[in-house]
Amino acid sequence: MSTAGKGNCSFRARGPYGRWASPPFTARTAGGAYGRTLPFAFAVAFTLPSKRNRSAHPLHTPAGQCPAVGRRCIRSSPHSRGRPRRPRTRPPFKPICTGPALDPLSSHFRSSLVLAAYRTFFAQPKVIPLFAANFLGRMTGGMAPLGITLFLRSHDHGFGFIGLVLAVYQLSSATGGPLLGRAVDRFGQVPVLCGSALGAAAGYVLLVGSGGDNRQAALAAVMLAGLLAPPLEPCLRSLWPNVLAKPELVATAYALDASLQEIIFIVGPLLIVLAGELAGQGTALLLTAVLMLLGTAAYALPHRAVRAWRGLPHQPDWAGPLRSTVLRRFVLAMVGVGVGLGALNIGTVAYEEHVGQPGLSGVLLGTFAGSSLVGGLVYGVVRWRIAPAGRLPWLMSGSSLGFALMISVPRPALALVLTAAAGLFLSPVMACGFSLISEHVPNGTATEAFAWMATAVTAGNALGAYLAGLAVQQGGLRAVFVLPVVAALAAALVALTLGRAARGGPRLPEPRPVSEAVR
Repeated sequence: MSTAGKGNCSFRARGPYGRWASPPFTARTAGGAYGRTLPFAFAVAFTLPSKRNRSAHPLHTPAGQCPAVGRRCIRSSPHSRGRPRRPRTRPPFKPICTGPALDPLSSHFRSSLVLAAYRTFFAQPKVIPLFAANFLGRMTGGMAPLGITLFLRSHDHGFGFIGLVLAVYQLSSATGGPLLGRAVDRFGQVPVLCGSALGAAAGYVLLVGSGGDNRQAALAAVMLAGLLAPPLEPCLRSLWPNVLAKPELVATAYALDASLQEIIFIVGPLLIVLAGELAGQGTALLLTAVLMLLGTAAYALPHRAVRAWRGLPHQPDWAGPLRSTVLRRFVLAMVGVGVGLGALNIGTVAYEEHVGQPGLSGVLLGTFAGSSLVGGLVYGVVRWRIAPAGRLPWLMSGSSLGFALMISVPRPALALVLTAAAGLFLSPVMACGFSLISEHVPNGTATEAFAWMATAVTAGNALGAYLAGLAVQQGGLRAVFVLPVVAALAAALVALTLGRAARGGPRLPEPRPVSEAVR
């Protein structure tokens, strides 16, 4: 801590963000030169932590009493009516006491505000082991596509066949997700996760065992691995309302989940390339299966909250969560988000060839992922007063601004900035969608609903890649960047209809608390 100088106010109080203090709010400490002292209201706005903690502030403390340490101020008296005396030699409104000071305008104070929500979240019991184990099992999502590609290329297969294999894998994963999610809602998380993980691992072993020479065996293996990919993502998202006691902590968990998802697609490919260089492509693919099994077991078996989780009682229906109008429209909007992502993958490669800078597409996609990570973390700190159905259209339309300026085919430096601006909204859109699902999905179908969200993005991604390829061939580079703009605006228009449907849609009752059992 830094002190504000001799005789200056340096009381310590305890608010929602830990220990903080109020320095003299002079023009010098604020970084300006427009007067000797900032307005008193400005000082109060920075020092009042919240309504429930105003008792720790000197304006709400008995006269002459230091709110933190119980000592009396040097220059205050019982007759001052709770306000310190204004000495002639000092600027006004400077309470004087003896503790060290922390400048609310300092970087330490601002960072403590930003990280407070995440510190509170990670301080909850069993949160870190749940998160770590779940993300270890989900590392397959970043490793398997590249691992399959490199393994088949090492056996001299052409890109046409490899593209077919990856398409089968992605379509199988998109199909199996909702089916496994419905099974989780009915039978619980542990049996479905363990059984599906074993089946998916058998698919990877079958692919490696075939040696890559038998094409029919390779197609059957990736279909098995995709259909039985364990639904770790929807299971964790449906578990949070039962583990976390406060709704704001659940919203923080959704934002952190959406943000850290980008790390999977950065670290996963690096792991598969490193393992392939050290031990061969077949061993790298087996490493994918091993990490999936270890992560699934570490998430499902040791934690009582996971073993005790059950879907809420509900009337069986063939449509499942899709009988909800909110969810049907939301899934359609997320298809538009997936189309934009698929078009971005093709558009960055076309832009790289246009400017003649090898490797620029990877830099653009990495910038997009890093920006999405930052946007999600910032989104998780904000306490929104607007309902998820009300803020989702704005988030979806915001991502179109960066893509719209890319139509002009700017210079690479500006293209990096525009790509980062578009990526800022991806993780917030995902986190907002998680909150929307948890609030309006029909009873007993939460896991399947989260799986439908992933299916919509995957299907849109495949469609966007196909349409972007046609756009490059028929209309050139500018046409390919029109596609994500149109897709984002179309998704925002669909999301605009969610507000009215959400007001009359079904809501989940209060989740059954398991936090005591977790402790």
